[in-house]
Amino acid sequence: MRNIKKGYEKKPTALKKIWWFLVKSDSLASWLVDLLLLWLFIKFLFIPLLGVILATPSPPVIVRSSSMEHISDFEQWWGEREQLYASYNISKEDFVHFKFFNGIDRGDIIIVKGYKGSKPKIGDVIVFDAKQPLPIIHRVIAIHNYTYETLGDKNFAQFPFEKNISEEQILGRAVARIPKIGWAKLIFVLPFEKLK
Repeated sequence: MRNIKKGYEKKPTALKKIWWFLVKSDSLASWLVDLLLLWLFIKFLFIPLLGVILATPSPPVIVRSSSMEHISDFEQWWGEREQLYASYNISKEDFVHFKFFNGIDRGDIIIVKGYKGSKPKIGDVIVFDAKQPLPIIHRVIAIHNYTYETLGDKNFAQFPFEKNISEEQILGRAVARIPKIGWAKLIFVLPFEKLK
């Protein structure tokens, strides 16, 4: 047994104090600092690294509008839009083989992958820069040489900006969906967007 003189106990280092504060402490300040560090990690390390891996500047995208939602079941939804898609030579049999054929909901997080070495196909859900405040997430319905047309699944008509989309505007295609998690951010952001 060691003999330690009173008053000379080994004091914790600054690093140990910080570690204890971040990991062991249950204080409100500790929780807030942990959340801030997590946000910084996701924003400045995880998302940029994911962008490099997936070859896109926008790897995860939160769906902010309802333009890709299917309010009803697929049969009813298709019955209301069959003529519209027929005008683009897209049949029901074609549509059910498209990725996300049942739509995408507001608040979903979409994982986007770039088109490195390939091109969009009819039925792909793409994310593109339409010179709007936020990127647009819609489905490719027509291809003309080097341009593309899209349509939101919920919409009955196209916006002018989605009738002539160049390859340079396309940020990537949706490859995966994480349902509803984006609402954690949207509940804070949407009220301020309406004030603009």
